[in-house]
Amino acid sequence: MPNDSAQFPGTAVQFPKFKHAVFTGAVLGAVGPLLYYSSRPARDYILGNGLFLWPTGVIIIVTYGHEHDFFGYAVTAVSIALNIMLYAAAMAHLWFVV
Repeated sequence: MPNDSAQFPGTAVQFPKFKHAVFTGAVLGAVGPLLYYSSRPARDYILGNGLFLWPTGVIIIVTYGHEHDFFGYAVTAVSIALNIMLYAAAMAHLWFVV
């Protein structure tokens, strides 16, 4: 018989460890920018309709006209890093609340 918590009501649900929750949040934070640069249909959804997956993508506005020089790449890297930190912090907050 499988070890189901439904069959054994005395067993507790195991929550992920804190480091795994933060790592999952960081990975999810990298998904938005990764989809933005790799998928044309996802580009409209990620930044077009309310910044759903990449809220720090607004920072890229300052690179208008300088998209392909060092400044543009640096601002994009900072935006992606901030998005990863934002998602990791949100997941850490959820881990503490739940």
